Amino acid sequence: EAEICPPGTYRSTLDDDEVPCVSCPQGTWSKNWQLREKGECMRCPTGVVCGFDGMTMPCSTHDLPTPFEPVVNLNGIPVPEYEFPIIARPPLFSVDECLQLNTEYMDGKVAIEEIEQEFWFGELVPPYVDILGRGAHFRSSDQKSIKYSTE
Repeated sequence: EAEICPPGTYRSTLDDDEVPCVSCPQGTWSKNWQLREKGECMRCPTGVVCGFDGMTMPCSTHDLPTPFEPVVNLNGIPVPEYEFPIIARPPLFSVDECLQLNTEYMDGKVAIEEIEQEFWFGELVPPYVDILGRGAHFRSSDQKSIKYSTE
C-alpha cells in the first residue's frame, strides 16, 4: 500500500532508501498533498526565507518585506506620492536631495554604505507594485537610467 505524502513533503524516488516521503528542501515549501517529485515544491517568494526543510506555510504577513514607498518633495518634506492626484503632484527629489534625507548623510561626508538608510533613489520594478504605487522590488538607479515609468 502506497503512503500518501503530507504537505511539505514529496514522494521519494529511491526505492532502497525506505523513506516514502522526503521533506521539501530549504528555500521551498508546499501546502499540497501527494507531491510526486522535488520539483513540485514551490520556491519561496522573494524576500521570504524558508529556513527549514518541510515547510507548509512560507510566511505570514509579518515575514513579507516592507514595501518601498515613493515620496515627493513637498517644500523639502518627503510625503507619500499617493497622497496627491497626478495633476497636482509636487516634484520629485533629485538623487542628492533624496540621499540627504538620511539623517547621517551630512552632505556626502559619510559613505552611503556606512549609514542606516531610510531613503533610496531609484524605481520600483513591475508587476509587483500595489495600487498605491508601493512595492518590494526596488531597482537603484539615477534619473537617466529609469526603465519603468508610471507616468
